[in-house]
Amino acid sequence: MNYLLESFFVGIYCCFIYLALFYTGLTANVYLMLFIVGFMKHFFGYFFKIHDYYCKYGCRKYDCSDNNKNTHAKRNDVILTEESILEGIVFIILGSFLSFFFKSKLLLYFILGVCLHIITEKIGLHAYFCKERCISS
Repeated sequence: MNYLLESFFVGIYCCFIYLALFYTGLTANVYLMLFIVGFMKHFFGYFFKIHDYYCKYGCRKYDCSDNNKNTHAKRNDVILTEESILEGIVFIILGSFLSFFFKSKLLLYFILGVCLHIITEKIGLHAYFCKERCISS
C-alpha cells in the first residue's frame, strides 16, 4: 500500500475520532483534546485491527515475501498504552504548532494524521513496527 494513500486514510480516521469526541465538552481544552485524539488513534488502532491490517499489507515493502496473510500485531497492553501516551504527547506538540496555520479543527486533525503518518514512515518507525510488532500465526 502506498504510504501517501495510507496517510490520507489516517487523516480521515483522526477526523472521525475528533468528531466522535466533539460533543463531550473536551474540545474546550485544546491540549486535552489533542492528547485524547492522539491516544485514541493509536490505542484503538489495535482494537479496530488497523495494526493487523498494516502487518498484513503495509509491511510488504519491508518483507518481499507473500507470507503476510497470517501475520498480525503482537499484543502487549503495557507497550500499547505507553505508545498511545507517547502519540498523545506528539499530537499536543505538533498540533500546537499546526494550529497556528489551520483554524478549522477538522482540517487540523486531518493534517495531523497525514503529517504524522508520513513522518513516522520517513524516520523508520513503520519499519520498526513491522520488524518488532508483527508476528505470523
